[in-house]
Amino acid sequence: MAESADKVGQVEQVEQPSEPLQPEQAYTHTQLQQHTQQPPKPRRNLRKTKEEDSGGIDKFELPKSTVTKLAKEGVPDGAKFQKDTLLAIQKSSSVFINWLASSAQEKAHDKKNKTINAENVFAAVKEMELGGELDELLNDELAAYREIQSTGRKKDNEQEEQDVQDTNEFDPSVIEE
Repeated sequence: MAESADKVGQVEQVEQPSEPLQPEQAYTHTQLQQHTQQPPKPRRNLRKTKEEDSGGIDKFELPKSTVTKLAKEGVPDGAKFQKDTLLAIQKSSSVFINWLASSAQEKAHDKKNKTINAENVFAAVKEMELGGELDELLNDELAAYREIQSTGRKKDNEQEEQDVQDTNEFDPSVIEE
């Protein structure tokens, strides 16, 4: 009895058959089980690596057509780019923009902001020691952008006021019966 109690906690190891089963022979239950069990399939890692999840840097590349257009605006008319040159400009500009955005996001996070604003971008440019000409250019572009936004709002407000005046000047005799 003690011997059977010891066997209860143990797992019986069975030899794997070396030969396939023959149809005309009699087999034990254990031998049949060994032949019918499929070997365990190797488990695939269902989690993707970080690089596969994010898609790598290629996911964050700037559109090639936009980069090409901007690059051509910066050179004299008739100048041509080699294919590799445009690719290098696209890759390097994507890396730079992502670096700047990451640095600006850190500045926003330090101030407990969830959104990056112009102040964060200027602080990131200063931290990267890219100030000077770039800082002036960014200030000019920001001022121009804000001017466009304010004139657009003024035009929208004027249009809404005009629409309200037009509805107040409604002539009921115009309606046909």
